[in-house]
Amino acid sequence: MDKKVRFGVIGSAGLIGNYHANLLREGGGPYQLTALCDLDEARLHQQCQRLGLPGTTSAAELVARDDVDAVIVGTPHPLHAQHVGLAVEAGRDVIVEKPLAATPGDALKLLKAVNRRRRIAGIHYQQRANPTVIKLKEMIRAGELGKLLSIRVSGSYFKSDFYYTLGGWRGTWRDEGGGVLINQAPHGIDLMCFLAAEDMPAELSGHCANLYHTNSQVEDHASATGLFPNGVHFTMNFSVATHGDSSRVDLFGSAGAVMLQDGKFARYIRYEQDLVDFARSYGGPNPYGAGSARGARRAASQPLRRGRPHPQEGQAAGLGGRGNVVAADHQRHHPVELPGQEGEAAGQPRPVREDAGGPDRQRAPGPAPAAAERRGHGGVLTTSDLRASGLDGRSNNLKSQHAGAPAAGGSRFWAIRTAVCTGRFGSGSAACRRRSC
Repeated sequence: MDKKVRFGVIGSAGLIGNYHANLLREGGGPYQLTALCDLDEARLHQQCQRLGLPGTTSAAELVARDDVDAVIVGTPHPLHAQHVGLAVEAGRDVIVEKPLAATPGDALKLLKAVNRRRRIAGIHYQQRANPTVIKLKEMIRAGELGKLLSIRVSGSYFKSDFYYTLGGWRGTWRDEGGGVLINQAPHGIDLMCFLAAEDMPAELSGHCANLYHTNSQVEDHASATGLFPNGVHFTMNFSVATHGDSSRVDLFGSAGAVMLQDGKFARYIRYEQDLVDFARSYGGPNPYGAGSARGARRAASQPLRRGRPHPQEGQAAGLGGRGNVVAADHQRHHPVELPGQEGEAAGQPRPVREDAGGPDRQRAPGPAPAAAERRGHGGVLTTSDLRASGLDGRSNNLKSQHAGAPAAGGSRFWAIRTAVCTGRFGSGSAACRRRSC
């Protein structure tokens, strides 16, 4: 049996540190918790008694223990650089909560120390270990989405003014190191880079601002657009000043599109023909011209009339805008024929506006498509399709064998640009199954 990695946790009695400690204590993996450290003596004492482990208020003492091989740093932002530095200089491997440091200068110093001491270190980006993300990455690598075209990530994590009074370090450039970009956005940014390119952007332009949090120095809203080296375009928008979807990822390829909502599949559309080939060869009316109110109602009724589950049965098959069904059926190169088109003969062309300012355009008359051809579900996955793909159409969750997180070993501080921009510089933790921080 392989030797287990012995972990110590700095900041163990805090919210995140306590979470790590509890998970490590559960065991079941190639690791064990051996020591605790926190500045709050009262909470540390209670935690040590509960877990039956030794504790100290000195981070230097914890990293010097003979029964500690690796350290998890779960302290507030302004202490990350100090505690990571202590662990690395003591010859310990490190997992740290984002960000690596509050300033680019401190991040650079840590990078040099890690390389000099030849340690393994990484920021805890546990969402890469989410079974949904693992499944999506497999789909991308298998070419199920075709050529990736663009990705869009967003998140709204509303915070009140009271939030910035907690801890004495939030909302300051000196201690927190930034606002929404360094605190709430890094997980979404990491997923964007991981899914779209496994690389950093080649081009980026953006804007950030403090919209109304007067007791905070840092940004509460940020957006950017740019390009990855592989040609995938991206847009991102993160805010603690707005209230809405907590997190969302939209990925668009030439063979399909996927939407993740709060870490779960919310939509998966598969095209019958490669989108790029279709765009170059299609000579009919604008597919989205059919997305009128009448067309949308008919599209919504189409799956039921064909004896198939409604797209809204199981959020994983949901469409939101019914025009997507119409657009998918337009790819069949024949006039769209939906049930309930009163007064419109099958096989007859219908005028559809090509664009907002262009002339009305009609397809040339042609024979009605065969019934068997019309019964296809227009590229929208049915419940059975979703289950066959590893998705559960009832609960909108993945059925996956990948329940654990990938090992952190082997990932060094490999991209200082990442550390400077977003605080990301390594892979996720093998010890934590937390979905969000």
